[in-house]
Amino acid sequence: MFFQHGQTGIARQWQRILTLWGQGPFAEEFVVVDRGGTLPPIPGLRVVRAPRQRLTHADHDAELLQRVCDHVNAGWFLSTYYTTPLHTPSVFMCYDMIPEVLHFDLDQPVWRQKTRAIRAARAFIAISHTSAVDLLWFHPRLHGVPARVAHCGTDFAPAPADAVTAFRRRYGLERPYIMLSGTRTDYKNALLVFRALAHLGSLRRDFAILCCGGRPTLEPELAALAADTPVVVVHLDDHELQAAYTGAVALAYPSLYEGFGLPPLEAMACGTPVLTTPAAAIAEVCGEAAIYVAPRNVAGFAQEMARLLHDGAARNEHGRHGIERAARFTWRATAQSMAEFLRGLQSSARCSAAASAPRREAPRG
Repeated sequence: MFFQHGQTGIARQWQRILTLWGQGPFAEEFVVVDRGGTLPPIPGLRVVRAPRQRLTHADHDAELLQRVCDHVNAGWFLSTYYTTPLHTPSVFMCYDMIPEVLHFDLDQPVWRQKTRAIRAARAFIAISHTSAVDLLWFHPRLHGVPARVAHCGTDFAPAPADAVTAFRRRYGLERPYIMLSGTRTDYKNALLVFRALAHLGSLRRDFAILCCGGRPTLEPELAALAADTPVVVVHLDDHELQAAYTGAVALAYPSLYEGFGLPPLEAMACGTPVLTTPAAAIAEVCGEAAIYVAPRNVAGFAQEMARLLHDGAARNEHGRHGIERAARFTWRATAQSMAEFLRGLQSSARCSAAASAPRREAPRG
């Protein structure tokens, strides 16, 4: 489902998981519903095709998915993004509760679909303990249903020096740069980084800013704060992204809430210091390896940016701790944990069906 939306973090997560599932015996136990031909080419998968989802036709989509479930004799249904069949038991995939925590307009079609999926859920998988706790807070009905926390993983590693040099040359990054990842508005709180940059006064001329993802042009408010600091906005594939992380002074990740926080994990895996906030799941992922600043502390953020720029020993120490921390999170462990959970659900369902089946009396001889 989520491949309809492009190669953002959730799509990359599912590409890794499906690739690993397709390489092992679990491939014989599940079927992938390819919505609108958006599934990437992944070997080993059994695939059925269905039209793209249309959020304004949720009832029709549920009927469609139920027909697919009936066709493949599915015992359970797991959506990558909030779709549900009519009757087949569904597993809700919880990435975060950002709309609920930050008071988004939950009447928007996508969030209505999410609420519908939660209400239909007979089990759930969360990508962090934080997301699981928040899900249960907003939907206490799910207390007691089968659940699993399966942290995201990473297969990133520090890029070779020549790849970093080529990357910097390609994008004109002559100065040491602070990296941002993802969108820059709302709860991502990129404004904090640019206010910290302005707070540095003449020292900001020592920096460049690399923004990966988000809108293709810098927002006017952020551009005004950047002033004469070069800002490069790019969209990168995974190889370039590893070079970008590896060459950065730090990843600045000032988010107000995260259900997991994949960019900090990727940055740590590349040996890049992470300057972030202790919000929600970020501390769960980064542990003691990151540098934490309160999400409104402009002076504190500016101080840490300057320290990391000028203190090579501190950068190296934080980078070493980050690599050690990131090694705890692998996609193989994620895929294995999810597969074990789904197998357990299917096994329990079969046992329940067998126990509830009418017993035949033995023939009397």
